[in-house]
Amino acid sequence: VPEDISIIGYDDIEMAAYITPKLTTIKQDTDMIGYQAAKLLMKQIIQKKKLITSKRIPVELIIRESCAQKK
Repeated sequence: VPEDISIIGYDDIEMAAYITPKLTTIKQDTDMIGYQAAKLLMKQIIQKKKLITSKRIPVELIIRESCAQKK
C-alpha cells in the first residue's frame, strides 16, 4: 500500500491519521446527517404519514498515504 493497491476508509475515525500508512478516508458530517434524519422523522410524526425523500449531504475526501498520487 499504496504501490500495488490503494485503500480508502470511511468516516475519518481519529485512528486513520495515526496508523501506517495513514489511511485515506471519506469524511462525512455526522452531525448534519443526524439533524436531517431527526427533522424528517419529526415531519413524518406531525403529518402522520410516511415521506419518501432524498437528502444529499456533502462529504470530503481526505487523501493520506494509503492512496497512490497521480504524477
